Amino acid sequence: SLLVTDVDEITFMPPRKRAEQSPLRVVLAARCTWDKKASPHLSQQDDKGTDVFLHGAALAIKQGAPLDLHIYRKGAHLAQTEELARLLDLTPHITWHAEATQQDFLMHLRECDVVVDSVGTSHIGMAATDSMALGKPVIANRPDHRLWEIPQPFPILHARSPQEVSDNLQRLHNDATLYLSMANEGRDFAEKYLHRDYSIKKILSALQRPKPERASGTYPT
Repeated sequence: SLLVTDVDEITFMPPRKRAEQSPLRVVLAARCTWDKKASPHLSQQDDKGTDVFLHGAALAIKQGAPLDLHIYRKGAHLAQTEELARLLDLTPHITWHAEATQQDFLMHLRECDVVVDSVGTSHIGMAATDSMALGKPVIANRPDHRLWEIPQPFPILHARSPQEVSDNLQRLHNDATLYLSMANEGRDFAEKYLHRDYSIKKILSALQRPKPERASGTYPT
């Protein structure tokens, strides 16, 4: 499997300066797809953990971390997401966006402080890889780097529970050193392991591996 982002075309964005108690601008970059009651056959890859994110954001705000949340109207469970946000008193903290082109989406990523990709059972996608290339700290269900044949862990703040989402949002809001470290580590990781040249090397290496011998016998034509 390959994870690739167009690092050469994505300019690193130095972290913007925020006043000490100004809100952390957070983009939820995954689809609003999570409600297993509404969709009992929801696959692991489709579960983006939107409910986990909302509960975690509500916890962080209660703990004193001001958040400016940006969510896209895309996914199978928009109505459920809006209702849950209302129940958690998050509506005043959310700016809703229409489904965006890739160009507009990248513009929103450039303007944010933190990107949240899937915190459900599905793995990360383009939003997380592009965000790392931009130098945006990413909170997500961090994949096992070994499964992607990458020699070091992804510089992603792992979260699969509301408490983990909340803790990571608070850390990024309160710790400027951590924030800067995540920004720089993400860009460095993208240049090393998400560049197309790295993927080309992986493909060529796989093609050069000895092929296993086929068992003798007859086969259907």
